[in-house]
Amino acid sequence: MFCTLDTIIGKGEVTDTRVDWLKSVFNCTQTSRMPFSIIDGPALVPGSFSGAGEGFMSFMHKYREVEVFVHVLRAFDDGEISHWENGVVDPIRDAKLINNELMRQDLDEIDKRLKLIEGFLDDCKKNYTPVGSRLLIEVRTLRRAWECLTGLDRIVLTDDEKSILKRKGKSTEIKYNIPEILGGCALRLATWAPVEVEILKSFNFFSAKEMVYVLNISDRDHVRGYSKWQEPVRQALDSGTMGGGLLVPLSCKFEWELRVEERAGTIATFFAANPQSQIASQQRGVAALLAACCRQLDLIFFYTTKNDEVKVYACRQGTNIKDSADLVDHETCRLFMRAEIYSYDDLVEFEGNLPFLNEVGRHRHQTKGYDVNDGDVITFRIWKK
Repeated sequence: MFCTLDTIIGKGEVTDTRVDWLKSVFNCTQTSRMPFSIIDGPALVPGSFSGAGEGFMSFMHKYREVEVFVHVLRAFDDGEISHWENGVVDPIRDAKLINNELMRQDLDEIDKRLKLIEGFLDDCKKNYTPVGSRLLIEVRTLRRAWECLTGLDRIVLTDDEKSILKRKGKSTEIKYNIPEILGGCALRLATWAPVEVEILKSFNFFSAKEMVYVLNISDRDHVRGYSKWQEPVRQALDSGTMGGGLLVPLSCKFEWELRVEERAGTIATFFAANPQSQIASQQRGVAALLAACCRQLDLIFFYTTKNDEVKVYACRQGTNIKDSADLVDHETCRLFMRAEIYSYDDLVEFEGNLPFLNEVGRHRHQTKGYDVNDGDVITFRIWKK
């Protein structure tokens, strides 16, 4: 059964309590938080890559540009809600099947591309041009990706072997017996050279994207803080049998109930009648889900306080200070001179006492050799025109 038949795009802002605190420290009147988008689409079933269920072609092209997959795993029993696998709930099985579908889709695309360009390799080797060089690297990378997904060696015929087959009137195309369940691993789990990473990025393969698993437990399990599936799923993740990723336990039913009470303005009455739910609400999963997505993408946040506004930006861990300036404004990056930086941790430690931070040397001046750290509050200085 498909819970979602149409693709829905939701937008929101990343919860960040640091923004409001910095607003009071720097006496700003406005804040701007980090936006995000979530695409919710139909579920996948075995054979989706070949058109089963809702299939891939009807909606998966919309997911090519996403940076992280959030896979919701059902981990509760409910006789009123059917399950596609004869009503048997097993989140580990479901995760393996979905990973296999994503890998099969990638394998299908890789196979088509290799069959298209492998025939030009002989010409590329004879007439070595920049385009031919790029093509050779692409073939090498895609062959590695093919072997990574299948767990098999891709046979490459030599020119002599091809000539013998052609003289005998036989096809030079190798037929592979690809099992329904692939024996390899997702592309994100393999180690790639920088040039190979660039090739893979150009294809936006599904199994190369980061994965976050939401273990959708019952509201009862969430309130009592225990689910029978939580530990088995965590062990399966640690062992690599689920294709890697982060696990976030979350009760969609519990989140929905709280949202209904909040909108009705009866949340205080609800908590008074259900004190255990009030305790459980302090560990709500939506914020944890966003944090997990940021961790999987290796994102950190830095802040600016320009024009009476605290603004938050996201960048990858290890981003150079000048490159981070390009997120603020291209002109700031082009004319970058230096950056004046406060650490959020220092501001908290000294209770936002800016003059004292300046006095003890915690107000740092950094040039383009500096890499941004999470929580940096940055003032960019540029050369005057």
